[in-house]
Amino acid sequence: MAITLPDATPITIEPCSTPSLFLKIADVRRAVFGVTPLMKHLFQQDPASVATEADAATGDEYPYQRTVVALLPDQTVIGYGKWDEYLEPPIPFQEDTMGKAGNDPELYKIFPAPYNTDGDGTSNPALFNHFIACLARMREPHVAGRLFFHVTVLGVHPNYQRLGIGKAMLEHILERADQKGTDCYIEASPEGLGLYRKMGWEVIGQVIIDLESWGGRKGVRITRTGMLRKPKKLCLAGRTSK
Repeated sequence: MAITLPDATPITIEPCSTPSLFLKIADVRRAVFGVTPLMKHLFQQDPASVATEADAATGDEYPYQRTVVALLPDQTVIGYGKWDEYLEPPIPFQEDTMGKAGNDPELYKIFPAPYNTDGDGTSNPALFNHFIACLARMREPHVAGRLFFHVTVLGVHPNYQRLGIGKAMLEHILERADQKGTDCYIEASPEGLGLYRKMGWEVIGQVIIDLESWGGRKGVRITRTGMLRKPKKLCLAGRTSK
């Protein structure tokens, strides 16, 4: 897939499958997410580099994980999206007796620091686990025991926002979901709500976390809105199917 920017620059939207491209995502991740109150409050070190290096190291180790990137002609990454394709029902979310989030071993491998209370990379592991648990509690009633796509990240470098790049990456993901006939779930930030609504998602819940309760500044709140999109019907060889 390709789109053209107003200045005639061609942008390629394609799957990300090589370690070199995963590492290039770090600049976008840092520019988009590294400056948010939640990320600043969670991590002692640069979360973009930690997570992106983990992505590059694991590569295709987890077959249900997918990444799409938006590339300039010189192969600079200016946007990326990540999603999990649960084509078999995933393990239901559980909380252990310590109140930490979940029993997904892949999650522990990708984000080792927040689950490690030794302090190697996260300044607030309790908040991280609370955040993940709140999202899971919102999500589970709508997807538990079902096949679905979980869009976990969508980001475009600030220098290239509002040019249709995020929409193009979403179209890449949703086309695949429609072909497989699966629901798509996302936990949307306030900035993305409008786009997701336009592309067919409906609100199913909301999580609001007051960072002041976790040692943050007064009045700073984190909001994530759970949204679900049903697959569109596709017309194949004269037949309509889901």
